[in-house]
Amino acid sequence: MKSIQLDINQPIPNYENSPDDFNELKESCGIPTTSYPVNPTSTGTPPPATSSCVSSHTAAAGDTMNSIAKSLSVSTDRLLTYNGFPLSFNDTLVAGEKLCLDQVSKCLIHQVAETDTCASLKRLAGTTVDELMLQSWNPTIGTSCANIKTMVGKYLCIGPPGQDGQFTPVVPTTTPPSITTPTETYTWGTAPDTVTSTVNITSTWLFPTDPSLIPTETPTLPTGDNSAAIEERLKWCPFNNELNDTIWDAGLGEEEYHLHSWDLDDECMLESWEPYCTPALETPVLPSPTDIPSSCLPTVTKIIPEGWVDPPGPTESGVNDDCNKWHLLQNMDTCKSISVKYKITEAQLKEYNPSINAQCGNIRAGFAICVRVWEDNTTTLTPSPTTTSGPPGPTGTGTSPTCKKWHLMIDGDSCDSIATKYGILVSRFRQLNRNVDASCDNLVKGNAYCVG
Repeated sequence: MKSIQLDINQPIPNYENSPDDFNELKESCGIPTTSYPVNPTSTGTPPPATSSCVSSHTAAAGDTMNSIAKSLSVSTDRLLTYNGFPLSFNDTLVAGEKLCLDQVSKCLIHQVAETDTCASLKRLAGTTVDELMLQSWNPTIGTSCANIKTMVGKYLCIGPPGQDGQFTPVVPTTTPPSITTPTETYTWGTAPDTVTSTVNITSTWLFPTDPSLIPTETPTLPTGDNSAAIEERLKWCPFNNELNDTIWDAGLGEEEYHLHSWDLDDECMLESWEPYCTPALETPVLPSPTDIPSSCLPTVTKIIPEGWVDPPGPTESGVNDDCNKWHLLQNMDTCKSISVKYKITEAQLKEYNPSINAQCGNIRAGFAICVRVWEDNTTTLTPSPTTTSGPPGPTGTGTSPTCKKWHLMIDGDSCDSIATKYGILVSRFRQLNRNVDASCDNLVKGNAYCVG
């Protein structure tokens, strides 16, 4: 039920399920029709009859909807929707076939690339354009452009339909109020020769009349030599660039987070990093630190959400109810390439997605498939080869010398699965096993890895 509900609620019109069909299915299962609510599905605007179409285009031999969209500078999806075609249609049109353009306005177009995101599209559209405006020009774009990968190759509007250029905000013009000069005339009298007031004003001062001198001190800027000395003493501080997100977050993968100084225990900064990050000029230059506890290092960790995560596209039936991560299928995807990308086995991929057949020949571009299942650490897990006495196999360089708990690497293991199994973070696993690289693709079957 959940899969069909998500399928119907996608921004791209769905032609396999409808709210009415879904209600009949719920009734047949004894489920109230108010359960699993869905958004009303629009069937799209039917193609108007040629006789009533004011503006039309006649297809030539070899034309496709995408090539016509490019030549006319219109959105591919608008051309498809208002002529009654499914959004996945990309066949060659019959020469002489007429397309109605009455509701398909010209706009500044852009062909969607593999690397496009909401942010890149907004940059192309202009600094004053936000995601809501972009979606109003292109109604088939989903929330946060989650389905943008299914639109690769198509043309969409990066300017308002009906205009040839970028969006230009209208700034209202204001007319300054007019100033009226008074026309009245005034008559000045003669000033008296002597002072006629008899009022005597006496002032009493309650504070010194002489100004007090306030001492000031002009700060002394560090000289060039002092600046160089400070830089020399700060070179081993790992937090120098943590306020610069571009540098600090460079190279991070999906769900990865680079720990900051404020993420660590206060004792780490006071006892371990203070001599390197807040040095005094009179102190000697320290060598590279070698005794910093692993728990005080600004390592890269993975932030994995708990439980079910909404898919970025429609899903097939039978998908795992605890799916925690998705892959949006594209043309040329295979079970093998997906398994390698997410470091899981093909058997696990098919276990998470029971609808995939043995040959993996029925996966469809535009659908989301599950690539990770949430496992509650409180659940009793099937034990795998572990030991608390000593490593059950060879270890890599940089393995914690005080390790008390081990895991023997087997087929299908990954950093994520091992960390989840033992209730630790991936960053902690890499701290205990310094030879494991950032991408976690150098695990060796048969080797022992420290997990506690």
